[in-house]
Amino acid sequence: MALASVNLSDHQGQSVPQSTLFQPRPVPRLRHKSKSTSRTFYRTSVKAVTSTLSAHNVIQYCLSSLRKADIDSFKEHFPPNRLKLGSEERQVLIVGGKPCIEDGPLAHFVDVLDPGARRVLPAHLLRRCQVLSSLQLGPTSFVQRTAITARAGEEAVLIWTLTQQDGRWCVDSIKRDESFDFPLPSRPHPRASPESIILAQLAALQKADLHDACKYMLFPGARPGSQLPKLMHSFMQGPSQLLINHTEAKLGKASLASLQRMTQEAKVLPLPDIALEDSNRAQTFVWHMCMRDSGCWMVQSIEAVAS
Repeated sequence: MALASVNLSDHQGQSVPQSTLFQPRPVPRLRHKSKSTSRTFYRTSVKAVTSTLSAHNVIQYCLSSLRKADIDSFKEHFPPNRLKLGSEERQVLIVGGKPCIEDGPLAHFVDVLDPGARRVLPAHLLRRCQVLSSLQLGPTSFVQRTAITARAGEEAVLIWTLTQQDGRWCVDSIKRDESFDFPLPSRPHPRASPESIILAQLAALQKADLHDACKYMLFPGARPGSQLPKLMHSFMQGPSQLLINHTEAKLGKASLASLQRMTQEAKVLPLPDIALEDSNRAQTFVWHMCMRDSGCWMVQSIEAVAS
């Protein structure tokens, strides 16, 4: 068997022992990693750990669990019997007077998470999370605002409310901070929420700027602005004309058919006009939203709800 060559130039001025030339290089031993890591310990004894966690750390554990889509670990941070539905049950929400089936990883958290939280938290970008403010309201109440970036790019601020029960901090609710929608986006963007897209379109309709309102509509296969005549025609007849120059608008209930589809209810108070029937009371509309491949939320259709 041939021996491997040795470069003696590396040992100039030094004596090279015979054993060094022919002794095989020792193989470094790999340290065996124990399976009982802190992460595994947290999963197996989560109730014991949560009893000693601060309110801030509970939120961090929740964010870490949702980044990995670990719903079971996330669920442990809620009070007993706080979640009314099982993981296999379907939640039905009434939006615009019609039943909508809620779907998605956090569908059975509808009683404690609003649509914005259920939308941005699954598989969010953990490294972009940032604590904006924290407030201890009392010995058993804690509130924190956290900036979140969804997997698709949507940016949101969530308000976490925690209460202390049985000696440990538990999540009471997680809601999206609506004030973060302003200033409204001038066009669809992956960072913009679907709620802000609806509000931006309503602002354009309030000024009767149909060209600007058209930017938020989804017309598959059509060039931007090419469907403006069709959009103008749809807004100038039926209940949709109440959206033009309306006085006030307020978003209502919402439901997620998936992480890429949302149904949003809005009540619009039209401009008083004796020529239009029912122009003196609020009219309910439903926005059907969908996410494009680019991550932008856009308006798929607007439906007027019969009184």
